[in-house]
Amino acid sequence: MTIPYSEFKTLLAAGKAREARVSPSTIDARSEIRGALGLLGSAEYKL
Repeated sequence: MTIPYSEFKTLLAAGKAREARVSPSTIDARSEIRGALGLLGSAEYKL
């Protein structure tokens, strides 16, 4: 799933981001999904 950088920072601050790969234009990351969707603001992320 693609999320805005601001929401990635929210996941990072909550300790939900487990690993990240940074390139000049993108950040690819893995996150712990349990409890993470409640941190994201957009309804489009709801499963």
